[in-house]
Amino acid sequence: IKKLKLYPKPLKVFTESFFRGLINGNAQWASDDRVVECFHEEARMMTHDGQMYYGRNGLIKRLNRGMERLLKMLGEKGGKKAKLDQLDLNKLQEMGLECLEPVQIEEGTWRVVFNMKKGVLKYSFEDEFVMEDKCIKKLTRRL
Repeated sequence: IKKLKLYPKPLKVFTESFFRGLINGNAQWASDDRVVECFHEEARMMTHDGQMYYGRNGLIKRLNRGMERLLKMLGEKGGKKAKLDQLDLNKLQEMGLECLEPVQIEEGTWRVVFNMKKGVLKYSFEDEFVMEDKCIKKLTRRL
């Protein structure tokens, strides 16, 4: 995560905010203004099961619902209001969370892989970000 300084700012903000949401049990993480501003007004998202979401607001709602499900799956309680200014990498490791270094696939397209482990349960997904005008224009999530 320290290396994220080398990547487009929206990618860094999105990834750090995602982990902050997980650590804090905040299912509404994507509603944070910093995350909302990462997305192009006409952004779209395709989920791992092929569902499409259109427009910034549609994506934010879907990302929040996804976090809610993930927190339930990991057994985390939502609603904790602790705020973290700095990501606690030790806390992430304790929770079995890992973010692989973003990889640029082609001009304007980046891929980030997230791994999570809790007991015998392992969960991994990747997000592909297509950037346009310094914003995320398209997000594709794959398992």
